[in-house]
Amino acid sequence: LLGRDVLTQIQIIKHTEISDIKEIDVTEEIDLNGTKISYMDYFKQRYNITLTNGKQPFVISKMRRVMINVKENLENQPDTPREADLSLSIPGELCFLCGFSDSERSNVNLQKSLGSVLKREPRDRLRDISDFCSWTNDGRAAPFIHQWGLMLDNQPVTIIGRELKGIDVFSNKKPINGRQMDDWKFGEIKFDIPVGAQHRFAVLVVERNPAQFTQFIDDMKREIGRLRVTYTIDTVQSCKSNEIEDYLSDFVRIQKVHMAVVFIGDDKNYARVKNFTITTGLLTQCVTVRNATNRDDRRRKVVADKTVMQIFAKLGYDPWSIELKMVPTMVVGMDTFHSKTGRRSIQAAVFSISSRFSQYLSFVNSPKGRNEYHENLSQNFKAAIKTFRDKFNTLPQRFVIYRDGVGDSQLYFTKKYETDAVMRIVESIYENRMLPQIVYVIVKKRIAVKFFKDGNNPNPGTIVDEKIVKPNFYEFYLVSQRTTKGTSTPTNYNVLMDTGLPNQTTVVRVPMTPGQLQHFTYVLTHLYFNWMGTITREFR
Repeated sequence: LLGRDVLTQIQIIKHTEISDIKEIDVTEEIDLNGTKISYMDYFKQRYNITLTNGKQPFVISKMRRVMINVKENLENQPDTPREADLSLSIPGELCFLCGFSDSERSNVNLQKSLGSVLKREPRDRLRDISDFCSWTNDGRAAPFIHQWGLMLDNQPVTIIGRELKGIDVFSNKKPINGRQMDDWKFGEIKFDIPVGAQHRFAVLVVERNPAQFTQFIDDMKREIGRLRVTYTIDTVQSCKSNEIEDYLSDFVRIQKVHMAVVFIGDDKNYARVKNFTITTGLLTQCVTVRNATNRDDRRRKVVADKTVMQIFAKLGYDPWSIELKMVPTMVVGMDTFHSKTGRRSIQAAVFSISSRFSQYLSFVNSPKGRNEYHENLSQNFKAAIKTFRDKFNTLPQRFVIYRDGVGDSQLYFTKKYETDAVMRIVESIYENRMLPQIVYVIVKKRIAVKFFKDGNNPNPGTIVDEKIVKPNFYEFYLVSQRTTKGTSTPTNYNVLMDTGLPNQTTVVRVPMTPGQLQHFTYVLTHLYFNWMGTITREFR
């Protein structure tokens, strides 16, 4: 049950995660601001809830809250945030298990059945919303609504949106999305690989007979042959799960391969392969046993073709690209993952090091506090900028930073502390030089906003930046992907900072116009090489 979500009957704690479970007697006393009080009396006095079970399991939920350290008697010293660990003890009788377990999430049939119910078509969802509003206005909640003089409108708000012009996508200088601008699966992918380039591959099969994968390997060879690439597959070997690292080490030390194709059966083996990649730098391409042994020849060949495309993309060749004329620009993507126990955070960042925004440096850190977080971020920026300068013999003149994992309640802290920290990092790197433009954008995908166009999903490239946006922030909504099943959800972009691009002739710094930033963001959604079409946001 650890890590599962629960709903509670407590008004101020509607939803939380299970960090631990402990059996506690409700008559046991706790120290509350210097006063001893039992659990039973506390919940009765505080929430008017009478606990009916004496000794029962309590849900222990650990969380972090950002608090402000107020600095007194220190002029020009800003207040600094700190993270405080909180532990909540909630009686089991007040909790209701919700959400899915890992096994339920991995159950394909269950998820398909739920999808048919939860992924409502646009017209069905509009009708559901209208019925709900009418039911609320006329149902048991009506007296309370009328008491406050409120009324729910059962019709959606009408707003004006814009559709961005389609983006031309090229593969080896030839357009591939002429048939449909946001989907080029029918286009022919051709890598721009230098004549004479040689590539050495090895194949590793985990816990299976290599003979099962002969057809899939032949499909890969056929696709590589179509690309007219000189290659060799030195060996096809099999191993047990606990031997993965040993065999991959042999590929590196003895055979000196450029890429290892690994057939795996579960996520644990996938994690072992990717951990080896991070440690040694050996490029790997994992293929699941289920996809590689599919008896449907057409589906198996499609998977083989996409596998080959991913292999050469990892080798540094672009399957497709988009022509952009910009000043030297570095795109930065940042996210932070917090463990379910709240004890550990993982900081991830990627930095573009190509003019086509198709190659990135990636960094993963596990900071133990805000100071260490900023130190890691500073080191990552310095390493990425050095790589950019060594490659292009110039420094980036513009940074476009997309920050994920920030909710509305954290916007103030992010704007006050994180953007300032990034500014100080860049200033220290660009010492005695013209400072570049920094555009800092918060990306939110988990939002409740839905858009409809004539009762259907809006087209890719739809922009909404008025009427429903926050008046005190610079933000916009973008629908970048075509949704064929269910109702599409836009992505929200909140621009916290734009320092402007330095002008060579005047001291005035010119910010990106909303149209330029919206177009650039939409372009980046075309550059995910695992999908021959646009995606919901610019980074995956």
